[in-house]
Amino acid sequence: MEINFIYIICKCVESERQYDYSRFNNNVCSEFSFEDHNPPTIKMILAFCQHAEKQLKEMADRTLVIHCKAGK
Repeated sequence: MEINFIYIICKCVESERQYDYSRFNNNVCSEFSFEDHNPPTIKMILAFCQHAEKQLKEMADRTLVIHCKAGK
């Protein structure tokens, strides 16, 4: 399966735990990040859903991945 877009949704301040986005062809969105072990705001959830829907409408066969490091 080819992954077309990755959402990394938790903030990571430790530099050794940061991802090298070039490994994912820079198809990474982290603008919806929030602190580990805390819930996102309703506003952020809505914005995230709208962004993901836009990505899928642009390419119906696109694969989106959502990743949170706290959920290891």
